[in-house]
Amino acid sequence: KSPDRGVIAVRSPHAPPDYAARTKHVEAKFGWKWSYVPIELPLLPEAIEGQASDVSADGTTIVGSCVGADGNYIPCKWILDPATTTWAVSAIWGLPDVGTGEATAVSGDGGVIVGYTSTRIVLPNGDEEYPQQGWIVSPAMGPRRIVDALTAEGLTGHQGWSLFQPQGISSDGHFVCGFARNPQGNEEGWVARLLNP
Repeated sequence: KSPDRGVIAVRSPHAPPDYAARTKHVEAKFGWKWSYVPIELPLLPEAIEGQASDVSADGTTIVGSCVGADGNYIPCKWILDPATTTWAVSAIWGLPDVGTGEATAVSGDGGVIVGYTSTRIVLPNGDEEYPQQGWIVSPAMGPRRIVDALTAEGLTGHQGWSLFQPQGISSDGHFVCGFARNPQGNEEGWVARLLNP
């Protein structure tokens, strides 16, 4: 996968001059996993499309989101059944401030997942805002906001920050990184180490 998780087009220097005209562009609308051929991941029953954001190092867990007919993104995960080599999808429930959101990264063993959710708020002047909250889910601690997880470990450097959106997690699940809005109102990258993810 490329650094920006996109697809890099590669053309051999020995390709014929009319290579581009003879090449068919294929657009993948649904999530996929590495295989000899792309495999379409299943969707939640209420979803019309989906996207995969990250895969665990052991290849058994994929995280991302499914998009409902109402346009809301539902954080979800896919688990591989090694016996049948099929994938089962489930929503990640119990998250704070669920309105729309995405699971963005997963630890190496698939046990710890991070992502963000946002809820629509209508301001008195009629404008709309979608404040975001980063979260972390683990078998030991369940679903928690990133800020609550940091506070529980006695950390204070995150106070006054908002828009915590985790984008990556280390293989062992202890280091999380992402971007947020600092107390001065500027967006910044951040990294945190959690003793108890």
